[in-house]
Amino acid sequence: MAGKLKKLISVLFLTVVIWAWAFMSQERDTTLFGSLEVSPSTASDFYVTFSEDRVRVALKLTFRGAPPKIMDLEQRNRAADTDPTRERLDFYYDPAEHGHTEAGTYALDILDLVRQSSKIRDLALTAVACEPSDTEVVIQRLVSRELNVEILDEAGAVVLAESIEPPRVMMYVGEGFTGPARVVLTARQIESARTRSVRERPFIMMGQSERRHYAEQTVQIRLPSVLPLEAQVFQTNPSRIGFIMPAELLASYRAELIDDIKTINFRSTPEAKTLYQQQPYHLLVQVLSGDQNLEQTPPRPVIYNFPPETVRRGMIQAPEPPDMVRIRLVPINPPPAGP
Repeated sequence: MAGKLKKLISVLFLTVVIWAWAFMSQERDTTLFGSLEVSPSTASDFYVTFSEDRVRVALKLTFRGAPPKIMDLEQRNRAADTDPTRERLDFYYDPAEHGHTEAGTYALDILDLVRQSSKIRDLALTAVACEPSDTEVVIQRLVSRELNVEILDEAGAVVLAESIEPPRVMMYVGEGFTGPARVVLTARQIESARTRSVRERPFIMMGQSERRHYAEQTVQIRLPSVLPLEAQVFQTNPSRIGFIMPAELLASYRAELIDDIKTINFRSTPEAKTLYQQQPYHLLVQVLSGDQNLEQTPPRPVIYNFPPETVRRGMIQAPEPPDMVRIRLVPINPPPAGP
């Protein structure tokens, strides 16, 4: 009996070994998504893009290997979707590794680059297909140049700084570039910079897609605690003047201006002026109960319909004294004339 049991165990063991060997010797394919990017270790005096002025190419990759290896890769890939610290199927192009040391356009075999990657060799897998399988690499040689630093807001308007340290930065730029390096501050950063310095990296725009190319060093920016306001003037028309009417008059009367206002004068930053011009109504006039009994009202001040954010941030200031207007109320449905 003991001999038969040993024989049965031996047969089962051999069966499992044969099945495991057969399973391990099979190969399976899997298709996953990755990317090709310019290596962070690329020399600073190179500006590298792939075809169509891209710095990243989305890849569709097919790998072949033993089922356990394929399963391991798929598990890693799923983990990377939810955990940014996990390794992704990102591959990097470094011009020096491919002998591309001069400015120009080069053909790059993406599938070969993936196959030669240590990442794939370590996984003991074979890359059998890649879409796209190749691309062009465009290398532009940059020159080192000292640039002035300019501060802008998110609307693209220049922001006057109290101090920029340092006021000039060294950057790698295209041969013919002569413009400034720029820092764009958000509204929150602008507000903060009026009480304490903020630190940012200047950039220039490069390539047909105008991608930001950053300086290696940062600058420290401080803005004036009080905004410098400039005298502003622009034209308006009656359609941009609104009326604030009591509810009991709203359905029965319409307001008419007696005095015409065509020009609005005030003080503001250029950004605030632009935002004010975009308001649906530039001026508002208060209508009071009892105005319907007057042929015309006495002169009363207009309300400048400044965007609340520009007022809160001290970016705009109404004139003193304000413009004055007279109005009259006209019945919407006047009573019929008597006989």
